[in-house]
Amino acid sequence: MAERATADSDGAHSTSVSASHTLHDLRSPTPVGAVPIVTTALPDAETIEGQPWTGTTALLSFEQPVEVGVWEMTQGTCRDVEIDEFFLVLSGRATVTVNGGPPLALTAGVGLRLHAGDRTIWVVESTLRKIYIAQNGN
Repeated sequence: MAERATADSDGAHSTSVSASHTLHDLRSPTPVGAVPIVTTALPDAETIEGQPWTGTTALLSFEQPVEVGVWEMTQGTCRDVEIDEFFLVLSGRATVTVNGGPPLALTAGVGLRLHAGDRTIWVVESTLRKIYIAQNGN
């Protein structure tokens, strides 16, 4: 089977996990639609029409069980100490400052990885809603 890769223009880090699996660690806000994916042509036996290619890129990997949910914050500013989490903004507009760094813009379609212990300041301009995948501490 032939392989191809899309360009990684967002500057995020990719780590090879295995020969067929790459972990894309989103260390800055990233339009998830732009995450590179290595694709492989489907075998003829699986193809019904055309010449489709498929592939995946893992955005997050945990050693413990995970929780998936939806989180929302209305307009305002708060601080938090984060758990190990990846999230994808569904709607709204905000910035988050992580460990005293520069404010990171959050809008619909942007994904971000937070690490356990990160200290954040959230400034929400319009109600922010995100879907999250987080390490379950139970």
